[in-house]
Amino acid sequence: MGRQIESSPGYMSGALTGLSPELREQTLRFYEAVAEVASRHGIDLYLPHLHSDPIKDADIPPRQVVIMDRERVKDSITMIVDIRRPPYGVGSLGVGMEIGFCQFHNTNIIVLCRRDAYERFKNDPYERKVLEIPEVKAMILYETDEEALRQLDGLLEERGEEFRHKVPVKSS
Repeated sequence: MGRQIESSPGYMSGALTGLSPELREQTLRFYEAVAEVASRHGIDLYLPHLHSDPIKDADIPPRQVVIMDRERVKDSITMIVDIRRPPYGVGSLGVGMEIGFCQFHNTNIIVLCRRDAYERFKNDPYERKVLEIPEVKAMILYETDEEALRQLDGLLEERGEEFRHKVPVKSS
């Protein structure tokens, strides 16, 4: 019997709007598959689309959603963020806000980025700043969702302990 891993809270961040119905369905399935992989390694990801979906739960005021999401990020040890889902080129201001929340709460970040978007992303004078923040502990470049899931599984197998604990911020 395998050893029991104590679960740590996490957060899944990614675009929920601006997607065609087909891409939205594929994207939400991907986020749920990411949560399944994380769960096997002791990270219990909060999936915003299951609680405050901007389409299905449009009656929840945006301010309330921001407060809910900010609290979830604050309480999370690790956030897994899908920063680009090309070839569709979908980015999200909400994702940017959630990355900012991580900076204030010392939340570890694992970035998922499609290879075909990475070149554009890393050369953008604004977006590339995401790669420079100290909370980004790992980046996974992938071509297919299946490849992203395999790489995430390998990363969490190798470095899972790091993503289940916050490292105290050192003052200068």
